Amino acid sequence: MAWQKLLTREGVDITTISSIDLGCYTFMTPLVKNKKELLFTHFSEQKFTHYIFPHAYEIGQQLIQIYFKTPSHIQQHYKEGKLLLEYMHTTSQLWQQQLRESKTRDLLKAYQEFKCTFNKISLFYSMISWFAIEAWQTDFEQILAEMITRNNVKAKENVILATVYTPWKKTAIYEIQEKIESGISGAQLVEEYQFLRSWSAVWYKPLDISWISSFVPQKQTTEVLTKKQVLDILKPTLREKEFLDIAPYIIFFKDWRDDIRRTYCYLWTFLFEEIAKEWHTESKNIGYLSLDEIEEALANKKIPFDIITRRKNHQCIVTGCANELKIRVLDENIPEKYFNIIAETEKSRKTEIIRGMVAFRGKITGNVKIIHSYHDVKHVEVGSILVANTTHPNYLPAMQRAGAFVTNEGGIISHAAIVAREMKKPCIVGTKNATRLLKDGDLVEVDAEKGIVRKIS
Repeated sequence: MAWQKLLTREGVDITTISSIDLGCYTFMTPLVKNKKELLFTHFSEQKFTHYIFPHAYEIGQQLIQIYFKTPSHIQQHYKEGKLLLEYMHTTSQLWQQQLRESKTRDLLKAYQEFKCTFNKISLFYSMISWFAIEAWQTDFEQILAEMITRNNVKAKENVILATVYTPWKKTAIYEIQEKIESGISGAQLVEEYQFLRSWSAVWYKPLDISWISSFVPQKQTTEVLTKKQVLDILKPTLREKEFLDIAPYIIFFKDWRDDIRRTYCYLWTFLFEEIAKEWHTESKNIGYLSLDEIEEALANKKIPFDIITRRKNHQCIVTGCANELKIRVLDENIPEKYFNIIAETEKSRKTEIIRGMVAFRGKITGNVKIIHSYHDVKHVEVGSILVANTTHPNYLPAMQRAGAFVTNEGGIISHAAIVAREMKKPCIVGTKNATRLLKDGDLVEVDAEKGIVRKIS
């Protein structure tokens, strides 16, 4: 085993990162024989990167067997998730009412209620699901490619993909498209689906009418086959059929878990607004503190403004404690070993070739626009090549205008891949290095036939 760069995100607060890292340690510790430091997160300028010591794919493989082995597993997770959503709404409403109407405002107790459920959501709906689905996706992409090649049906690849990647149920994004088509106003939908704005506990940017307006319903132009037709074409083995059977459930759950995470953060926004009032500060400042640090500050009535200021201006490391299941944040005298690991990881990834997996075929030339966060969406012009670490639902206005998508992360069930197939736009995912090797304004050819991005002099 060796340290690997796992993933990078922008605009996610330390509060959320601390919960995610706690979740990782919670499920990885029993699965990994080597009990050394398993994962740490580098945080700087509102950007975080996870580094992991055990092999992520092997961890995911074990989690599949525990949580995602059959469609019935996912059906059960769905039932449990529906109950959790009901609990979220009831509990958050009760606490919101209590904090606004009671003379004895127990912010600490309300926060502890939030923290308990948030950690459960981060454990299963963020990290367990992410590791398992990423590993499943890696296997399925290979298996599907082998079936298509073996049966000499490359010409039918698009219709096969459109069929096998049809989700079991509709998530919020599909609902929005249907409601726009039925004539419901954008203003009404902005209010109804505001919960999609972020899965970050403290930091978020509200959705607006332009975001909803980007959901032009996509007319189905690609033929969709029946399950029997797919089986007749691909002639799967027993193991391959098991993958085909569970695919619609995995694809649904991949997006639906995100609906749950975003809903929870949205419902508890009031809590961080109330804490900010109590501390006489902006709510975004709270996001520089870990879950435990916020709880300690509320309990001791001592606000760590010195820590907040330091982390605004300097990098820090979020990691586990040596002998207990607890997260710590290092922002002073950070051990040099972390920077050595980061440097070695980047060095091992250095390459000038931009190559990835084809999510939707096509070839197009255009100028690069790097998307780091929602704030960059407005700069994407018609025909731009949208390049991002990964894409999210709130990138959709830019994706409507872009001519093609290229991402560092993801596979053919990633958000970028699904949207590309809906919009019929060339898409290459899983390049690992596109945002590092390309810069705004570069003229490139996206060859989504071969999975290569070429700079044009």
